[in-house]
Amino acid sequence: MIANFTAGPWRFVGDTDTNGCAVVTNNSPDGWHWDIAYCQPDPDANTAKSNAHLVAAAPELYEACMRMIGSLGCMIGDPDNCGDIIFARAATAKARGEQ
Repeated sequence: MIANFTAGPWRFVGDTDTNGCAVVTNNSPDGWHWDIAYCQPDPDANTAKSNAHLVAAAPELYEACMRMIGSLGCMIGDPDNCGDIIFARAATAKARGEQ
C-alpha cells in the first residue's frame, strides 16, 4: 500500500486575469514548484476554483483517510465488515491506482 503520488502539501494558485488556476507543490528536489494540475478558464470560475481547491487538499484527505482507517479499525471488533472502513479502503486504493 505505497502511495506513489507527489508528496504534499499541494496548494492552489489562481490567475485573476484569466480565471485559470493550478495546483502546485514545492516538493521538487531542485526547489522549484511542480505543477500537479491545471484548471482551464471556465465561464463559471467558482466551479473551476472549487475543483482546484479539492485537488489541492488531496494529499491531506488521503492521509486523513488512512489515519481513520487505522483508528476505526482498532475500535471496531470486525473492521473487514464495517461499511465505512470498506468505503475508505476502496477510496484510498483508488487514489493509489489500485482500482
